[in-house]
Amino acid sequence: MLMFRLLLSIGLAYLFITQASAQLSLPHVFSNHMVIQREQPVPVWGKASPKEKITLTFNGETLNAKADQNGKWQVMLPATDAGGPYTIEIKGDSESVSFNDVLVGDVFLCGGQSNMEWRVRQLPYANEVAYTANDTQIRLIKVKHDQALQPKGDILPTEWKVNNEENVREFSAVAYFFAQQLREHLNVPIGLISSNWGGTPAEAWMSAEALSEYPRLHEAVQQLQAEGNTMEKVRESHQTKTSSFFDDVDSKDPGVQENWSSASVDFQNWETLLLPSPFNQPALRRHDGTVWFKRSVILPTEFQGKDLLLNLGTIDDNDQVWINDTKVGGTQGKEQYRRYKVPASAIKEGENTITIRVIDKGGQGGFAIAGKDFYLTPTQQQSVRFPLAGNWHYQRGAGRENYPTQLHHYPSLLYNAMIHPLVPYGLKGAIWYQGETNASRAKEYSKIFPAMIQQWRNDWGSEMPFAFVQLANFMAPVETPQPSNWAELREAQTKALKLPKVGMATIIDIGEADDIHPANKRDVGKRLALAMREIAYGEDVVASGPTFQSAQVEGSKMIVKLDDIGSGLVVKDKYGYLKGFTLAGSDQEFHWAKAEVTGENEVTVYSDAVDDPVAVRYAWANNPDQANLYNEEGLPAVPFRSDDWGGITEENAFTLR
Repeated sequence: MLMFRLLLSIGLAYLFITQASAQLSLPHVFSNHMVIQREQPVPVWGKASPKEKITLTFNGETLNAKADQNGKWQVMLPATDAGGPYTIEIKGDSESVSFNDVLVGDVFLCGGQSNMEWRVRQLPYANEVAYTANDTQIRLIKVKHDQALQPKGDILPTEWKVNNEENVREFSAVAYFFAQQLREHLNVPIGLISSNWGGTPAEAWMSAEALSEYPRLHEAVQQLQAEGNTMEKVRESHQTKTSSFFDDVDSKDPGVQENWSSASVDFQNWETLLLPSPFNQPALRRHDGTVWFKRSVILPTEFQGKDLLLNLGTIDDNDQVWINDTKVGGTQGKEQYRRYKVPASAIKEGENTITIRVIDKGGQGGFAIAGKDFYLTPTQQQSVRFPLAGNWHYQRGAGRENYPTQLHHYPSLLYNAMIHPLVPYGLKGAIWYQGETNASRAKEYSKIFPAMIQQWRNDWGSEMPFAFVQLANFMAPVETPQPSNWAELREAQTKALKLPKVGMATIIDIGEADDIHPANKRDVGKRLALAMREIAYGEDVVASGPTFQSAQVEGSKMIVKLDDIGSGLVVKDKYGYLKGFTLAGSDQEFHWAKAEVTGENEVTVYSDAVDDPVAVRYAWANNPDQANLYNEEGLPAVPFRSDDWGGITEENAFTLR
């Protein structure tokens, strides 16, 4: 009897497993309202019982397939002109699946980090966009954040959304404006597959195989994929190591041991940073731990003898604050607004020193960018405000400096979970906005970024057009020319242009000094669309601003020749002054230079500080805010240099922790 029950249980279990595996299913990239690629055969695939017969009906045609011994099947839809809506019905032996309101048009994969992920609702003009979102021929599917040690067969559950006032708020803003431009020009449905994650490096979006040529990245992948390792174990280990560091961070912090909170500490030789700002600037991007900020201010006389309120907005993650030698507050949690009472007794005549200790446990860290929330005010007269936004001195305290700090930084994990499962969904091309997280490793990026493009193309089995965004201007402008991580990364990005059917949108003129997420996503989308029209549709359009061709010395001047001038060069300055150029002699010391347009595609550059010029640079800075050379089509000149001198030391440390 016992044996019978055991056999019965085994039989029922086997029957249950067989029935479960027999379910007809398709990946989550297929759903109602989807857009499938026009004018090319389109694969539709899924799972069923082994050897099960599959029938697909679409646009009056019936197509047949048979699942293999593992239950996998695939049907190729015939090339179809733009149109719809259609219904796709898939039938197995006993089950069926159907998708309604299917359009045929052009489909684009939209990848990158936070500037691609940035949703319409996060824009200051979100309502304006939403109220006019009435083009239902634009559709979007958002791939949910996920990680995997090995390539997955499906993305997490999600579905296609139709563009309307409600749904558009969750669309990628850059992708939406890109789609708007193509819709206006092509008048075909546009589908957007949004697969991106803020703060991620390019290597996270590449396969283990593609990274095998880069020793330190390959080693990191091998550690992740060690025998017996699982994603759950990796997450648990990472969390344990992160938590253990912060269990007793005070004992590791030299700022605590040396009493940096004291007003008597000499901080004038500390580095400076424009606050409020997050820690996504190169100086602090890889620093998890404590950072101390100090600034001396002379308050108005009407603030003397009064209780004050110190407003700092939100801080990621925790903070402690002193004014002079009085501790006025501290908060845990990045969602909490900081407003601290400052007793009149803490304020003195003359200079008052404010000290802020920030504890960043991982991720972005730092201050929310809102200068209006960064001020001192009398408690009884809050209409009077003393602004605190500006340059602050800072010093790192205790820190976990090894890269990466977040699991979504690890190589290949995002590719495995968020790109590989999409293959081979039919695409017209891809758009990409990323690079900020790789900014300190430009030389490496110049190799891995083109390799990523090639790998995606190999995955899809086609030379799909690929358009990307060059990094915007960001951070405080500098008074004298100096080396720049971001300038080198922009140059590294241009190396990908050597590949066929690759285009670039330059946005060196629409960034913001104090926000790594510039609000003008509309022009980003427009410029991406221009690039795509050229590389994907073969249109004869001006898709780039002026680009560097050559530089030649003539006496004490340098003559720069430019390509991609469109209808002609334009200087955007009411007085006609051309800015953004620097010159250097053989000493490799750059100086600001004067420049003039002296020919159809020619600029002459000279400087009183450089008698014998050797090298010329244009817009070579984190934030070349004065660069003002354009073509008549309104596209900015691409930053360039004629030299190949070093300047930034690459950070090559890459350890898993």
